[in-house]
Amino acid sequence: MNRALWIIALVWWILPACKSTKQRMPDKSSSASSSAFENGGLPSWVKSRPMDGGHYYGVGSAIIIPGSSAHFDEARNQALNQIAGEIQTKIESKSLLTRFESDTRLRENYFTEIKAKVNLQVEAYEKVDDATSGSRYYVLYRLNRAEYWRKIEEARLAAIQRAAALVKHGDELLNQGLLLPGMQSLFRALKLLEPYADKQLMAQVDGQNKDLAEWIAGLMSKVLTGLSLELNPKVLELSVASGEQDALVSLIAQWNGIPAANLPVAWRLSFSGTNTTREVPGEPTTNASGLAQLRLPEISRASALVVSAQTSPLEWFHDSIVPAYTKNYLMGFTRSATARVTMRKPRIFLQVAESNLGQSPDYPIVQLMVQEYLEKHGFVLVSDANKAEVNMEVESTTESGTQQGGIYIAYATLKFRAVRIHDNTPLFNKVIERLKGADLSFQAAGRRAISSNREEILKALDGIFGL
Repeated sequence: MNRALWIIALVWWILPACKSTKQRMPDKSSSASSSAFENGGLPSWVKSRPMDGGHYYGVGSAIIIPGSSAHFDEARNQALNQIAGEIQTKIESKSLLTRFESDTRLRENYFTEIKAKVNLQVEAYEKVDDATSGSRYYVLYRLNRAEYWRKIEEARLAAIQRAAALVKHGDELLNQGLLLPGMQSLFRALKLLEPYADKQLMAQVDGQNKDLAEWIAGLMSKVLTGLSLELNPKVLELSVASGEQDALVSLIAQWNGIPAANLPVAWRLSFSGTNTTREVPGEPTTNASGLAQLRLPEISRASALVVSAQTSPLEWFHDSIVPAYTKNYLMGFTRSATARVTMRKPRIFLQVAESNLGQSPDYPIVQLMVQEYLEKHGFVLVSDANKAEVNMEVESTTESGTQQGGIYIAYATLKFRAVRIHDNTPLFNKVIERLKGADLSFQAAGRRAISSNREEILKALDGIFGL
C-alpha cells in the first residue's frame, strides 16, 4: 500500500513538469514562437535550413545591442534575402532584359535587387521561429511557394494590362510626332513591367496578342534610329574686321522627317591645336520647329574651332524614369552634329610713329617689332589703306628720367589703337606705360626702354589680339 501511494505521488509530480516542457516547445506554424538553447547547442534550423517542397526558407542573425531593437530588422532582412536567393528565375528569350541589356553584371544586379525589393513585397512570408544565444539573435522565416507565385502572377497580369495601355498611348503620341511624350509613355510602361522583365509578356490589344517586349523595343528602335541632327552652316568663316563675330549657328533636329521638339541640347566648342573643350550656353532645347541656336562667344583666341551640338536619350528624362537595364541600349543612340568655324585674320594697314626724346630714332625698333609680330601670326599687311580692313596705329615715345653716377634712366610709353574701317568701329585701345631703360646716355636709355622690354611688349600684343 505504501508503495502504491508512492507511485501515485511520483506521477502527480512528473505531469506538471511534462506539461511545462511541452508549452516551451516552438510551434513551427506560429510567427511568434521562440526556441531556447539547450546545453549550449544551436537549433537545427540555424545550422541547416529546413527543406520542403511547399516553402522557401531563410535564416538571419544579428548581434543584440542593449537598448536597441535593430537586431530584429537586420536578422529579418538577412532571412528574406536568403529567401529571395532561393527563388529561381529563368530568362525568356523574348524578355525585356534580352531586348535591352547587354551587361552580365547588370543582369546580376537586377536579380539581386529587383527580386528582393519588389517580388517579396507581396508580404506572403511568415516568421516561423526565433532564438537567442548570448549576444546574438537568430530568426527563421518561410515563404509559401504556391501563395507567392499566385500573387506574383496576379500582379504580373495587372501590370501587363496597365503597361499595354501605356504602350498603345505612346504609339499614338509618336505617330503624331510627339517624340518626348511618346517615349515617356513607353518608359512608364517599362517601369510597370520591371519586376517581370525576365519573363515573356503577352497582352491582348485591340483583339490581337501583343508581345510587349517586342512592341516596346520596336517602337524605341523606330524612334531612336529615325532621329537626326544637323548644324547650319556647317562651315563658317569669321573675321573681327568684317563684323561677323556675333554669328549664329543653328541646330535642326528631326525625327523621321518631322521636327523634333523639346529635345535637350548640349553645346560645346573644341579649339584646334589644343585639347581644350568647353561647354557654351546655347539654347538648351529645340523649339516646336525642331530648332535651337548658339550665338558664338568671343572666339578670337582660336584660328579654328569645332562647334558641336549633342542630344542623348538618357538626358531626356529624370534618371528615376529610365529603367537601369535600358541605359546601355539608349547610350547607343546619342546624336551629335558639328560645324567648323575659322577665324580669318584681317588685312591691316599699319602706321607707326615713334620718337626718342622728341627726335626720330636712328632705326625704327617699334615698327620692326610690331610688323614682325603681325606677319608671324598670319595677319596680312597692306601698303594701301583702301585695301585694308583694319587701320592700326602705334605711337611710341620716350622721356628722360634721372641720372646718377653716369647711369641715365629713360621711360617709354606705347599706345596701340585699331579701327575697323568699314564702320569705323574701335577694336582696341591699349597703352603700355613706364617701360624702363638704363644706359650711358638718355638717348641710349630711351632705345633701351624699348629693346630691353621686348617680351613685355609682345605679351601685350598677345593680349590685344587674343593669341
